[in-house]
Amino acid sequence: MHGVGIKTLITYYDNGNVTEKSFVARPVNYKKYPTIVSASSYTYTYPKLDKKHNWLVKNEYLNGKLTSVTERRISYSK
Repeated sequence: MHGVGIKTLITYYDNGNVTEKSFVARPVNYKKYPTIVSASSYTYTYPKLDKKHNWLVKNEYLNGKLTSVTERRISYSK
């Protein structure tokens, strides 16, 4: 049996929010077994931000299909 390695690539917006996570799984010895076992790409949008530009709503897409909507509340102390 041959091992599988996973390569992860994460890209960010200038404000530090994640814009995309990509994962590629392939055999560890990919020169001998060049077939990719699986590949997936998560992308993120942030349709609602607060006054400090922190996200309040995050949409997650897997290979272009909406899979999750996360809402959060942030309280700031004065």
